[in-house]
Amino acid sequence: MAQEEPSLTGMDRREAYRAHYYADVDIEWGPSTLRARTTDISLDGMMVETPSPLAAGTEFRARVFLSEGAPLEVECVVKQTFEGKGMGVSFTELKSADNARLRKLLAGLPH
Repeated sequence: MAQEEPSLTGMDRREAYRAHYYADVDIEWGPSTLRARTTDISLDGMMVETPSPLAAGTEFRARVFLSEGAPLEVECVVKQTFEGKGMGVSFTELKSADNARLRKLLAGLPH
């Protein structure tokens, strides 16, 4: 029997509901790795808190250390930067299994 996805009631009101969520994140681009932290997350992207944001348009791989299980591994692109504070990023590639894990996480966070 197939397992039913958790309900996302309230998340459909926006294109992508953003929830406050703090998690460590490793950002890898080229030979460099930057340690940062999320302040919010959605099915489409996340806000990353870092004093040294990457430039808009920069593509990178992120490893998001969720509260349970293996880290979420996603390909990202920087959409906005906030000098000295952080950057808004969009997910460009998210594996199906990781998408399901993220949906489950978001469904359990306050709306």
